Amino acid sequence: MFGSLTVEKLKSMINPANITFRTYSGMMHSSCIEVIFLIEMF
Repeated sequence: MFGSLTVEKLKSMINPANITFRTYSGMMHSSCIEVIFLIEMF
């Protein structure tokens, strides 16, 4: 919930094309291999 609110606020402040927001089903405050891979690519 807070993540989606934050990303909407950011989109109003900076170019929305520079923002990628992803959600992962069943994930609250932890990580999964998908997230680790995306961070690694960043």
